[in-house]
Order: sequence, then C-alpha cells, then structure tokens
Amino acid sequence: MSIKNKVTALPFQTRARTVDHLGREQIADCPTAISELWKNAYDAYASKVELHLYDEEEPVAVIVDDGHGMNKSEFVDKWLVVGTESKAVNKTTPIEDRNGFPERIRQGQKGIGRLSCANLAPLLLLVSKRRNHKFVASLIDWRLFENPYMILSDIKIPVVEFEDKSELLPLVPALFDELLTNLWGEPVNENDDTGAKALKEEHRIRVENAWQAYDQFMKQNANAKEKFTAPSALIEQTLITTVFNKIHLEQWPVWNGEKEHGTALMMSNLDYTLRVILNHKGVQLDDAARDTKDNFVQTLNAFIDPYLKQSRRYEELSGNLINYSAKCWHRETEKLESRIIVGSSEQIDYSIVFNAEHIVAGRFDHEGVFHGKIKAFGTWVDDKIVIAPPADIAIPMAQNTRLGPFDLFIAATELEAINTTHSHDERTLFATLYENHAGMMMHRDALRVLPYGRTDADYFDIEKRRTKNAGRYFWSYRKLFGRVGVSNKYNPNLKDKAGREGVIDNRAARTLKALVTNLFLYTADNYFGRYSDNRKTLLPQIKERNLEARAEEDRKKDRARKRKKFRSNLTGYSPKVSALKSHAYSLKDTLSLTNERDVDDVQDKLDAIKDELSKYVLGDIPSNLSGEYIQKYAKLMTEKNEIRSLCSELQVKVNVALEEISKADPVEHVKKRINGQKSLLSKHVKRYSRQIKELQTIEFSRINDLIEERLSLYDEKVQPILSGMQVDKLSLQESLDLIEKNREAIELENEELFEPYISVLESLNQSIDMEALAVFGTEKVTELTTEIDRLNALAQLGIAVEILGHELQSYDDIIGYGLNKLPDDLKSSDAYLSIETGYHGLTNQLRFLSPLKLSGHKVQKDITGKDILDYILNFFDNSFEKNGIEFTATDEFLRFSVFDQPSRLYPVFINLINNSRYWVATHNQDEKKIILDVVDGKVVISDNGPGVHKNDLKNLFSLFFTKKRQGGRGVGLYLCRANLTAGGHKIDYVKDNSGYPLSGANFEINFRGAKYA
Repeated sequence: MSIKNKVTALPFQTRARTVDHLGREQIADCPTAISELWKNAYDAYASKVELHLYDEEEPVAVIVDDGHGMNKSEFVDKWLVVGTESKAVNKTTPIEDRNGFPERIRQGQKGIGRLSCANLAPLLLLVSKRRNHKFVASLIDWRLFENPYMILSDIKIPVVEFEDKSELLPLVPALFDELLTNLWGEPVNENDDTGAKALKEEHRIRVENAWQAYDQFMKQNANAKEKFTAPSALIEQTLITTVFNKIHLEQWPVWNGEKEHGTALMMSNLDYTLRVILNHKGVQLDDAARDTKDNFVQTLNAFIDPYLKQSRRYEELSGNLINYSAKCWHRETEKLESRIIVGSSEQIDYSIVFNAEHIVAGRFDHEGVFHGKIKAFGTWVDDKIVIAPPADIAIPMAQNTRLGPFDLFIAATELEAINTTHSHDERTLFATLYENHAGMMMHRDALRVLPYGRTDADYFDIEKRRTKNAGRYFWSYRKLFGRVGVSNKYNPNLKDKAGREGVIDNRAARTLKALVTNLFLYTADNYFGRYSDNRKTLLPQIKERNLEARAEEDRKKDRARKRKKFRSNLTGYSPKVSALKSHAYSLKDTLSLTNERDVDDVQDKLDAIKDELSKYVLGDIPSNLSGEYIQKYAKLMTEKNEIRSLCSELQVKVNVALEEISKADPVEHVKKRINGQKSLLSKHVKRYSRQIKELQTIEFSRINDLIEERLSLYDEKVQPILSGMQVDKLSLQESLDLIEKNREAIELENEELFEPYISVLESLNQSIDMEALAVFGTEKVTELTTEIDRLNALAQLGIAVEILGHELQSYDDIIGYGLNKLPDDLKSSDAYLSIETGYHGLTNQLRFLSPLKLSGHKVQKDITGKDILDYILNFFDNSFEKNGIEFTATDEFLRFSVFDQPSRLYPVFINLINNSRYWVATHNQDEKKIILDVVDGKVVISDNGPGVHKNDLKNLFSLFFTKKRQGGRGVGLYLCRANLTAGGHKIDYVKDNSGYPLSGANFEINFRGAKYA
C-alpha cells in the first residue's frame, strides 16, 4: 500500500456545548449581555431598544427594538449561524434597511452577541419582522447546549413563519412541542418506509443516550445534601409550564402598530440578577443583592456617551444614536405600572458636569499629542493646552499596531468644602452624581465599552496611584466624571476581548493607556495637585473666600439665634413686667413709713422688685424689628422705665424716712444697706454662674465626646490597612503610604476643628469681647418671619417626590406612549408640536413639584388612631403585602385621639412608617413587622428592623442626615420633629427597647392634650 493511501481526511466533530462556550461562558455577566443585545439593535438601525422586566409568578424579560428585523431566510442563514460573515467582513447595510439613519459603524465583531441571551434566561422566544415580509418566530432553550454528550447537529431549533401578529400565540404551543423533541427524540411514523423512519430512530437513540449520560454525570457530581433534579427534567418542566402572552409584547413597536419592523426577545426562567432588579419575591435584599443592583446600574448607565457634546464628532454621531431603557413592570392594582432602572432619560446631564470646577477636555491626535482646554478651580485657562507624549512612550505607526485620534473628557470637584468654589447645593448635587455616575468610561462610536467606568474597572490605575500620594495624584476614580472616546474607523486595533472584559491588551491599547495616564499625571502636577501653581495661588484665595462666607453664615446663625431669643424673651417677659409694674404702683399706693419696721419692710419689697426686674433682660435688639414686636418692645421698655422711676422715687422716700425715724447709729444703717445690696448682687452673679456652668458642662461634654471620637478615628482608618496586608491585598509600600495618607488627612481635620476653638478660648482669656466681634457689621439680608415654615414646606416636597416618584413616571410613560401612537400626519401639525412642547415642559417640572399645598387654611380637628391607620393603609395601598410586611395597630392605639391639624400629623406618621418599611425590608429575617401602639401614655411606632446605631443617635433628627444607601434625603425625621414641635408635641427615639412591642426601632410621641380612652 502506498503512503498516500494510508492518509485519511476527517472532519471536526462539533459538540453542542461549543455554542455554550462561545455564548454564555464568553460574556462576563447579565448586564454585559444586555449591553451586547442592545448593540445588536444598534447594528440593526433601531431608533430605540428597551428591556422590560415583568414581575409575575414566573418573571419574564423582553428586549424589544424597532430595527430592520429579519425574515425567515435571514434568521435561518444568519442568526442561527454562529460567526456569520456579515460580522467578519465590511459588508454595507442596504439603504432601505437603515430606517432613515446615516450608515452606522458595526459594533458586533464576532457574530456571537446574540448568544448573550443565554446569560439572561435559558428559554428564549424570538419574534422578528422585516418590512414587507412575514413574521418569523423561533423557540430556543440554551440549556440544550450545555450537554457535552450532544452533537450540535442533533439539536433542532423550531422555526415558524406567519402573516399576522394574531397568529403568534396560537403557534407557540407547537414550538414548545417541537423543542421537546430535543429531549425525547422526533416522533416516528410506523408506516414510513422511505428511510426517514430509520434516521429518526437513530436520532431518538442518540438524544436519549446523551441525556441519560448527562443526567447521570450531574447526579454523581451533585451535592448530596441538596435535592437533585436532572437537567433534562428541569428543561422539560420549563417547556411545559412557561407561558408567554400578549402583555409581554405590548411595548414592542411592531406589536402596537408604531413600526412595521423590529425584533422581540422574550425570555423566561430569569437569571438571579434580573430577579434582584425586579425585587422579585424570594430574593433576599442582602449586601450581595445590593451589590448586584449597583453593578447592573453602573454597567448599563451611560450606554450612550453622555459627554458626546464635548467631542469633535458630535455632529457626526448625534443624529445616529439609539434611545435605550430598562424598566420593571409591577401590578400594583389592576393595571401594570412601570419604574425605570436606567435609560437615556436617566443619564448624567453633560451641562451639569460642565459646571464642575476642574475640567480637562480635548483630543489626542495620531501622534499622541493632546490638544484641548482646561478649567482649574472654577476658572478656564486662557491658552489652548498642548501636552506632548513623554519621551519614553513610542507612538506605533504600523497599520496593525497604530493608535488613531481619540477624545477625552474629565471633570471633578474639590472634596473638601473649604477648598471648593461650589455652593452647598452644588456640592450636594455633585455628591449625589458621584454615587451613580462617577468613573472613567470608554465609548466606541458613542456606545459604551465595558467594563470601564464600573467601580471594579479602574483601567488607568487612578486609585492605585492616589493611595501612594493623594496630594500629588489629584484624580480620584470614584470622584471624577470622564470618558475616553474612540472610534472603529480611526482605531480598528482597539478590539474587545471575547468576553467583553475590556479591550484586548495589544500595543495600541497599551499606548492609549500610557497617554491617558500621562495626562492624569501632567494635569495633576501642573494644574490641580499639591505641586501645581494653581493650588498654591488660587486655593488660598478660595479658602479665604470660603472662610469669609462661613463667618458670614455663622454671623447669620448668631443673629438668628439672638433674634429668636429676643422675640421669645419679649413675648414671655411682657406680661411679667406688666404685673411687676402693677405691684410697684401698689407698693407706692399703700406706702407706710411710720416706724423703723415699716421702713425695713418697704426696703425689702423694693429690693425684691429690683431683683425681679433684673431678670428681664431681652438681649440684643434686632435691626429689622417690625410689626407687633415693635409695639411690644416699646410697651415693655416704657413699663421697665416706669418701674425704675418708681423704685428711685420710693428709694428716696425710704432713705429720708430712715434718717428721720431711726435712732440707731447711721454707720450701722450703711453697713446694713451694703450687706443687702451685696446679697442682691451676689444673687445676680450666682444666677449668671449657674447659667455659665450649665453651658460649660454641656460644652465640656461635647468637647470630650469630640476628642474621644478623634482619638478612635485613626484606629478605624488603619485597621483595614492591617487586614489588607494580612490577606496579601496590600504591599508594604502601599500600606505605609496609606498610613501616612490617613495621618495627614486626620491631622488636617483636627487642625481645622481645634485651632479655631483654642483661638476663641485664648481671646476670652485676654478679655476680648467675642460677642462684639460676632455681631460686627450690619445686617445685609432681611430674614423673613416665614423662613421656618418655608423650609418645612420644601422638605415636605422632597419627601412627597421621593415617595410618589414612580407614580409621576407612570403617568409620564402613559402620556408619552399616547403621543407616540398618534399618526405621522398629526405629528407634523402645529397643535401636536405645541402639545409635545408643553408635555416635555410639564414632565420636567413634575420632577421638582409635589401635589401638596403650601398655603391655605389650616384645619384642626379631633384625629383618632383609627383615622391615622386608615390614612396609612390608603397611602401605602398594598405595599406592605407586596414586601411581606405585617402592619398592625393595637386597640390602645385605635382609641387614642388628639386635637390638631391633619396636615401636620399625617406626614409625621407617613415618614415614620416609610422609614420602618425601608429598614424592615432590608433586614434579613423571615418575619417583617411594624406596629402602632401606646406605651406609658405615649404613641409608639415600633418595628423589628435593625434599629438605629448608637453612633447615629445624636444626628438622628438633623436635617439631611440619612443612612439609607439609596433614595434617602435626610429630611423626614427632621420634618417629623419640626411638625410635632409646632403643635406642642414631642418625639424621641427609644434607646432601651425593653417593654416595647418590637426589638428594632421604636419612636415614641408625647402628644400634648391627647386622650387614650
């Protein structure tokens, strides 16, 4: 036999699991898979793509778009073919498929993005419609491809073609039946003698053997302590029980008649991540779940470049973008209501970020030179900035390694309040934006490149450098907004990794990283960091302005305190002074000085009047005193002067009478008077002494607490460093740098806290009049008497918007949906344009307004515990049942009543119950309870949540203090105390839960004039 005849040519044998390797196992996680599917919609020239999650007994996820769609032949020849040639070659999309958009640069690179569906759910019903073609539908269970014993060609995917959408749902059962043949084999016709019978029988045997082997393998490797269900049984159960219906397709533009083309992906048996996003029952809201939610939002947020307006490519790309959103649908009543998770409308607003005090914006050219502009400490640098690459970065020029031009935008604010040019409101806004939108992202042709921008994806090592020297390495990854903008056209060598875990580490990527890293270092050294001239020259000026502003704010607070004290004293002292005046006149009218005893008695009464009068010191008089207070002040001062005049007149009479009547030694009388006046003065001084000692005790305790807190702070900061070293997460050098960084930060804080305090004490020691210094200057702003009411009203607005936000969003969606469904000829009319303009203006205003009235007649009535219970149940509707919370009220509470304003008390209970509802829901326990009760003559709101940590008690009722991870504004408890105080009531947090209904948080309210029977 010849050598040639010994050679045999054999094909590759492809197992079904190849698809699983290329799809589900290649994609990093669920939100990354969603991003891939959204990019597929972009490649299909969709104008919008949406993810809808339906919270049902078995949740369903649907991704819909209005792209060009597919017909049956395209689905079979392209979608069902992994790695199609349309992704591998520069094939131009026909103009008729672009849906009016300019040509788009393809985002998909390997033809496996469609396999991302397997990361969301195992079962997929795909429906697609191309313009002027029939619908096509197919059913796939991705778990079929996990069986390593199955041959790929043995898996049959059912496909059906139909004319009208009404035919889809009746056809679905047949698709399920056909898909089940991948578990049971194909039905065999016993009368078939064409040879097909034998092929089907062979297929059935292969399929049965494959599943028997796989089920047995999985059983042998299963956890013996857990109940085992065979993979084939799981698939079978899903295919038999899953139900898709028309509700799941109502948001698809093709289904509702808005468009003639598009694709819908309906999925069941959802991934854990999607169940967490839905808050589906059975999912524990623990730290892992919260991290999952954060990761979902961080990954899909800014899917479209929010900083595109800064780019030179804005005009080129802005008209070719896609709108995106992810929404959850819950059945609150009889209708489905939605809440948006991420979306185009929720992206960070570039115009807001552009107000940041530090900005670097520009473009790197093909030689690695940066051209742009810089804003430092709120001021734009006049010259156009040019930053050349350092000598040690060699810019590659070969076609397969070169790096083309790319855009860059970075913005940040100063972290310390004393250093910033922003106002308090601006700092608060940026702090909120940092929570959800911070990070350095990357966008390719305006679409997000993952995972850059997430907290775990610091590609440019920003935070790593900052741990070495926070002063020099100014930029902080979680305290900046930024992105690198690249394009496929100019940067074809920047390619995604197979699993979408960033770009492939090649020379082009390394060059990009080196250039951007150098820019971070250069701008920190020259414009923002410790060694920059700007920080040395501008920062002292900013600090001085902030200190002046802080001093002015302190003066305002001091004036307000004194104004309040003055008015309170004036109101309280006026009737007492009037009574004292009457007493003085009574003494004058009944004056009797006939003997020495009468003289002594009158002198004692006169001294008592003087002593009483000395107590009524009003304090500093406000310069803007007006209205009723002017009249009260004038009357009080007139009466005090009358009393002084009477006292002087009576004292003269007493002295004359004493000289005429007394026979004792005059020296003795003088000594007696000296002792009497000394006693009077001593009494006054002791009164001051008591007040001073009380204040000193309070202040001493406060300073002691502050010192203890500052002493323990360092241990808290350095303990994680020690722990990090022990588990080899930090090197020695990194640990030492972090220790030094923490020491410097704490030292600076201590200096800012204690030095001014010591300076004040030194001034007091030198008898410097701090009171005179504090009130130095004139009043610049007239304080309105309704300031506190307005603050409460604004705080109530914030709470209302927080609780009712999802309602506003639902109505917004309904109106927007209705406008979009109007015929095109109406959309071009002036009437429609006016309605659309008004609608967008209204929705913008709804974000900041609430339905609560700010003025009007304040009605008072008897409010019972039952009234309050009914109001709470109506307000929260079925929220308690949905969250598995047992909400009850005792008979004692129902019998309670108080006379007050409903508009004052109802918000108090809504705020307290809403807080309990949040914390009980986040607390991992089987039973979740909230109880309204009465304990020791006080109303108690009690829950079995985690309670309030002892370290937070001192700030619990402070404005803007919150411990909620999401959604908290820190106004609720402040508003509760303010409203109750206005009615003469008092609220406190119970520190010792013994004797109270539940062991979590217990708030007790002492109602003035309440009845409990």
